[in-house]
Amino acid sequence: MGTPRARKSDGTGYKSGRNKIITHPRRKTMAGKKRPVSKQILAKAGQLHVGIDLHKKFLQVAVMNQNGTMLFEDRIDNDWDVIKKFFARFPQDSRYVVESSSVWYGLYRYMTDKLGMDVTVSNPFVNKVIATSKKKTDKVDARILADLDRGGYISECYVPDEQTVENRRLTRFRHKMVHMRTACKNGIHGILLQDGIKIHATNWTAMYMIALHRLKNYRIEGYLTEIESFNKIIHDLDYKIRAITSASEEACRLKTIPGVGDYTALVMTAEIGDKSRFLNSHQLCAYAGIVPSVRNSADTIHHGNITKRGSKMMRWALVEAVHTHVRRFPETDLSIFYKRLEKKRGRSKATVAAASKLLRIMYWMLKEGKDFAPNYSQSHKPREDVEGKPR
Repeated sequence: MGTPRARKSDGTGYKSGRNKIITHPRRKTMAGKKRPVSKQILAKAGQLHVGIDLHKKFLQVAVMNQNGTMLFEDRIDNDWDVIKKFFARFPQDSRYVVESSSVWYGLYRYMTDKLGMDVTVSNPFVNKVIATSKKKTDKVDARILADLDRGGYISECYVPDEQTVENRRLTRFRHKMVHMRTACKNGIHGILLQDGIKIHATNWTAMYMIALHRLKNYRIEGYLTEIESFNKIIHDLDYKIRAITSASEEACRLKTIPGVGDYTALVMTAEIGDKSRFLNSHQLCAYAGIVPSVRNSADTIHHGNITKRGSKMMRWALVEAVHTHVRRFPETDLSIFYKRLEKKRGRSKATVAAASKLLRIMYWMLKEGKDFAPNYSQSHKPREDVEGKPR
């Protein structure tokens, strides 16, 4: 047998064969200690595509050049000082891809605002459809992100500005506080039901609270203490929300809709974010997850339940607004639409359809800068195609 042909170097300092991934990137010294790839070697590799599989405690990093050669992989602690030191040797034109997760936002802001890095937040739902793999590991995920970015196939997530994120945190925190207060109230109801105690007063009025204190039940007293604490927190949050909505032109416009108050208006503006990214009202409804799922095969088309792919807070706020609107303002076009559909399809489907219609109304109000009118309808709007252009 002849001497095996030597593999060519790609200029990065690592010899690689065709379609071969180098999985042992670090060179060992004589003492057996590992040392990272130098800044000079990375600079010779051209533009780098870095896939980052983000976790709470660590980051799995995969570095790939423009030719698709894996230069090296590493795992580092999820610590900002460690991250800064690790990526300091990378060229300025390097591209970084982070998959959206529960801990992505702080790292994204640090890498973009503090370190000036070009970071893309990938949509995990879309990208996993593109790069399906039976082997699911941290290394594989990081490699796939780097490779998709190299080929231009990354589906990018929308990253709202800092004020929008803060408004989302505010509204969601209030929602959680109300939920916890409701759990305490339900706990009191459960105790009264178990002990067979009946209080002849409207729930949570002054007389009702006096009757609860007279029972001198330590469990009830504990719940009442928690409820009082939650009431104070919610009151302070409502004050902040009113201050923000009064200064927001879009929130004030949404408040002209009957059934939409300060809280609902702030929820909608915060969850929608930049309205210009939606070409038409249907895209906004799809973003909120209140459009029916569709399965199409040949001549068979099946419409299923709503997708529920968007923000839960947005869907919840829309449903609550519809209930209030229909109950208190029965003469508007939206209420008439709801009642007509309720007779045919039932209350549940009528609520979802009315919520979708309400979101479309909100979209046109924000886009055209108009306040709500009781006879506001989209029937006068030109029909839109999939690209958002009138037909």
